[in-house]
Amino acid sequence: MCVATRTVRGVILAAALGLLLVAAGGCTGSHVQAKKTLTPAQKPSAIVVQDVAMYDKMWDHLVPHFQKGVVAKLKELQSFESVIYPLEGQMPNSAVALSGRITEVEKGNAALRWIVGFGAGQERVKGTFFIRNVQGEELLEFEAEETYAGGLGIGGAGFVDIEDLMLKFGESVAKRTSRWAEGKPIEVTTVK
Repeated sequence: MCVATRTVRGVILAAALGLLLVAAGGCTGSHVQAKKTLTPAQKPSAIVVQDVAMYDKMWDHLVPHFQKGVVAKLKELQSFESVIYPLEGQMPNSAVALSGRITEVEKGNAALRWIVGFGAGQERVKGTFFIRNVQGEELLEFEAEETYAGGLGIGGAGFVDIEDLMLKFGESVAKRTSRWAEGKPIEVTTVK
């Protein structure tokens, strides 16, 4: 076998392996739509992360996953001097508060994701979130959604369970909150 043939086979094998790794990672997506945006007179120095409400008490066990994602990502992004969770005492005057309500949780169907693919049986979480100043004035209202359609190509095994999706959802809400604090638009749709 000539060297050129081995090189071509190696390139094809590497490309196929790369595509397999991308497909195996699954496909998650985020969508955010601002409903109201006010820029504060001065950049808030701190953010208080309040507990989110769950539309259906059956899903209350997922709230800690969401909170963990929000708090960790806000601290990582450093758009605020401090991230306060939980709040003990009074909210600082220069702080804003992030609150919200998760309005939809769809656990999806792993069998449909595996057999049918193309988004069938996808997991999905959705909510409405608010940022308010210490006086209670609403500075930002936005809807956010996170989905998981499966992995391994057309269909896909479940690489992201609903708890992981809720963590990613919290991270997505934190990213949008940080963008707002930096004066950037928060409306964005991404596929990962």
